[in-house]
Amino acid sequence: MSNNFKHTDIGLIPVDWEIESLANIQSERPSNINPADYSEEDFEYYSIPAYQDGGLPFKEKGGNIQSNKILLKKGTVLFGKLNPRVEKVWRVGSHTNLRKIGSTEWIPIIPNEGVSTNFLYFVEWSDYVLPKAKQLVSGSTPSRQRVDPTSFYKLKIPLPPLTEQKKIAYVLSKIQQAIEKQEQIIKTTQELKKALMQKLFTEGLPASGGAEPEPQKQTEIGPIPESWEVVSLGYLFNLGIIKFQNGFPCGNWNSQGKGIPQLRPFNITEEGQLNLGEIKYIEIDKEIKKYFLSKGDVLFNNTNSEALLGKTTTFNSDSSKYVLSNHMTIIKILDDKKLSNVYLANYLHKKWYDGLYPSICRRHVNQASVSIDQLKRILIPYPKIDQQNKISEILNNLDQKESISKNKLLNFKQFFSNCLNQLMTGQIRLKDFEFEIEKTQLSLLEKGRRDVLEW
Repeated sequence: MSNNFKHTDIGLIPVDWEIESLANIQSERPSNINPADYSEEDFEYYSIPAYQDGGLPFKEKGGNIQSNKILLKKGTVLFGKLNPRVEKVWRVGSHTNLRKIGSTEWIPIIPNEGVSTNFLYFVEWSDYVLPKAKQLVSGSTPSRQRVDPTSFYKLKIPLPPLTEQKKIAYVLSKIQQAIEKQEQIIKTTQELKKALMQKLFTEGLPASGGAEPEPQKQTEIGPIPESWEVVSLGYLFNLGIIKFQNGFPCGNWNSQGKGIPQLRPFNITEEGQLNLGEIKYIEIDKEIKKYFLSKGDVLFNNTNSEALLGKTTTFNSDSSKYVLSNHMTIIKILDDKKLSNVYLANYLHKKWYDGLYPSICRRHVNQASVSIDQLKRILIPYPKIDQQNKISEILNNLDQKESISKNKLLNFKQFFSNCLNQLMTGQIRLKDFEFEIEKTQLSLLEKGRRDVLEW
């Protein structure tokens, strides 16, 4: 053990750090308030739904709030005690001049002068607090479990000198801002793709070189360019351009890599992309080769809840040893000079956005389904293959941009996790580094969107 570290109740920490319980770093206990007693007053309300809906407090009149709440101060750190498996840590900011109140489902800490609000915020995300709090629960089911506040306040955390606390929080804030930037890029890319899909599938490709856009005609699926046709999937099937194939029946899955990987409806994201991150494997004792997926296959969710029904993507893996769940249908493109798989997959997924499939599905006890016969009746806009390919290229470019941003996001999150661990345990020390840290640390993330563009 290095002479620069010491043994404590919470493990090794630097010799110039202290340890303290969460209870002992509180400057005061928040008081309660009944907002209904101030029915016409507007409050800045820190509720669980507000946290989950973008992390900004709601503005709410006291008369609309029917139970006691916590009266909060700027700089309070809130830990979500309800269902702690869904992690929630929040800082009370200064978004308005209104009085601030919080749900009683939060455990609040107003740090004393020796503790930085931002440091406390990050330490509550660390292994000193978050995983331990998840064990301090009561309640019969996970959704009803709550962290016991008395036990929570007994948790101990490392406490560097205040100047080092601020430096640790500053570095972690910068990484968190980079994470937020990537999340915003992904969200913007997804919104752009949705808008482009609507435009491309109804107006076609934009005119170029000063040319007039192609006139449109009204059809049974809405407006499309005059040169396009409307055809059914059954029509393409009868021409031998596509064929349908059901997936392989589900069996006893395992996550240990034993057997053949089997894709399920959950492997298609809301953005119409294939997620190979969570794969189940199925052990088969019979011939299964004819069920193997081929690169370029279109995958359609044919059976599940209405929320998943109709999600569509393409299979672009080079591996030939994946099979599909029988809750999904394979649409194989037999003539790629007549139909683009990417074009078809994006259009079918767009109809999921549009809510088509609940209107044509068959409903069962706990799920809904779209049969191959129903699939054959679906109508699609059908331009020439060169236009299909150009539309596919545009949408593919957006998918690639999103994929790059998602990879960056994963890297930033892993970097954040590593830095959080090493900074909170003193494996990385910042005491000798100088930063231009603002006096009001709480404003870092509130101004983060501007700062991260310069970072």
